[in-house]
Amino acid sequence: MKKYFFILILAIFSLPSFAQFEIKTDALGIIYKNYGLGYEIILNENVSVSLYSKIIFDNFVLQETRGLKYTEHDFISIKSMAEFKYFFNPKIGGDGAFIGGYMLYKAEEFSDLVYKNPINGRPYNYRMDYEGHGLGFITGYKHFTESRFYLEGLVGIGRITPFHITNAGAGAYLGENYFYENNYISLWDIRLELCIGFRIGKMNRE
Repeated sequence: MKKYFFILILAIFSLPSFAQFEIKTDALGIIYKNYGLGYEIILNENVSVSLYSKIIFDNFVLQETRGLKYTEHDFISIKSMAEFKYFFNPKIGGDGAFIGGYMLYKAEEFSDLVYKNPINGRPYNYRMDYEGHGLGFITGYKHFTESRFYLEGLVGIGRITPFHITNAGAGAYLGENYFYENNYISLWDIRLELCIGFRIGKMNRE
């Protein structure tokens, strides 16, 4: 699926340059350090395709497990999505209520993780990272203001298939199952977005 995802990205960027297109960002995600940027092409009044990427920077504290006390560590998540939308009864084209689907590629890394062995008191470092791909469903509503700006509310859910899981350093002691059991490897992609966007190109109401 990873190969088909990148082929789809190339296909979207090779679409005719005269098509209307939009740039958007997830205003709601910024509150949660979840930064997103999207590029959407309006093929006709009912159909659009888009590329959307999100990146998350954060840090966490793992719970104590197996007698080992963990300290704070860093986390980064990068997700890229290719979306398809169908709009019902648009007023100006590519607006109003919609349904659609998406393909995604995701990469996450937990780094700078340190724990102290309760027996000898020595600190140990490790990191864990993985990649995943998947498919999902989206629905929402896009509302244009009197200008070219718009608001888009979107909800969605997708299923992720992880691959290329790596435990480096002392992380091998915990084993791969530990990361599944404690939800560090996400199998579901839940989307709740409120985007602000801007359309470039001729508007049908003009």
